[in-house]
Amino acid sequence: MDGTEIKFDAPSVLRKWPSLKNERISNSWGARPYFVSEGTLDECIQQFMSKPASQHHLYEIPHRSSATVSERRPMRRTHS
Repeated sequence: MDGTEIKFDAPSVLRKWPSLKNERISNSWGARPYFVSEGTLDECIQQFMSKPASQHHLYEIPHRSSATVSERRPMRRTHS
């Protein structure tokens, strides 16, 4: 790793994208991820991992940097 520290106690939110036939509904259709749970990053990762692996690509845990809430970029897990 490049020396980046992961703060597992950081406040986080788990969100899920609306889907149709297990595929994300496009932003162009007005889809936005909805709230699933809130807690620490560790708690959100545990919640995420408890979901079926076949649906992991529908979830995101936005992270905070120096960006404002409206500028958050999602952390996405690639589906293998």
